[in-house]
Parts: sequence; structure tokens; C-alpha cells
Amino acid sequence: MITAKHGAQTAEMVADAHEAYGDRKGHNYADHLSDLVNNEYGRQMGEKIAAANPGASESQLRDAITREAKNYMTSGNYARPSDFE
Repeated sequence: MITAKHGAQTAEMVADAHEAYGDRKGHNYADHLSDLVNNEYGRQMGEKIAAANPGASESQLRDAITREAKNYMTSGNYARPSDFE
């Protein structure tokens, strides 16, 4: 949603700050790497949805992003910590 509303550069800064300074208790390096990969996919998804839906309301963008995120999760193609162990 950050990408769709504010652009990929802003979304990357927010996500990177969260990864660098957020609560990392119980997270290892593999968790960190999978988060970074999934964040990149999220930015790509936000750009794609924003481009396909010019003038969409925030609610419409949120619905489209939610559908795409559910598809991503059910596809099994998302990054998991075990991918980096």
C-alpha cells in the first residue's frame, strides 16, 4: 500500500528501516533475508496494482493489494526462512 500511494522508493526506505531498527527478537538472519525478498515482491505488487488502477480510491487499492497478497501466499512462491538456511 505504501508503494501504491507513495512510490517504491518511499516504501523501500520504510521497509528497510523496519528491518534495520524494528523489533528483531527471535528473528535470525534467514528470517531477515526472507523479509527482504518478500518486501521487494510487495513493492513490485504495489507498483503493478497502482499502474493498473489509475485514480483508484484507497479502498479499491487496498482490496486489489489484499487479493494479490492472498494469491502470493497461497501460491507457495513466497520467501521463507528455510530458503536461506
